[in-house]
Amino acid sequence: MMIDGILFSASSPDRTRLLLEDMKACGWTELSRLDLNRNDVLTQVRDADPTVVVIDLGVPDRTARDNAFRVARTGRWPVVIFTDQSDDDATEAAMAAGVAGYVVSGLEPGRLRNVVQTAISRFREMERLRRERDEAVSAFDAVWCPVGR
Repeated sequence: MMIDGILFSASSPDRTRLLLEDMKACGWTELSRLDLNRNDVLTQVRDADPTVVVIDLGVPDRTARDNAFRVARTGRWPVVIFTDQSDDDATEAAMAAGVAGYVVSGLEPGRLRNVVQTAISRFREMERLRRERDEAVSAFDAVWCPVGR
């Protein structure tokens, strides 16, 4: 799978370096940074319009985690989150937000390619299912609710 246009964020300079090394080892070169602590997170992502958003939260603070979930909620880009710590509430919130990949136990070198590819595939499959649902609802409405709902 060809992946170009990755927007990424990491929780520290050391983790940024590791993430960059791993992404470059995957052959990914179109990399842009996302600052999860700014108020304009969605603008940053819209402007970059990446293929995927990769976020290493480390030990997450609430602002970074909430902003990552906000990006996922748009449904426009697959979002992959790596975190060192999570609890049931955070995991449920990630799934409810539509995070395509949520990996607890952090980012380990060598796993990135498979995790990102799986997340993109899952995201595309969910998009396909939503599209099919919308088409089925429209077809139903056309036959059974010609005046509209």
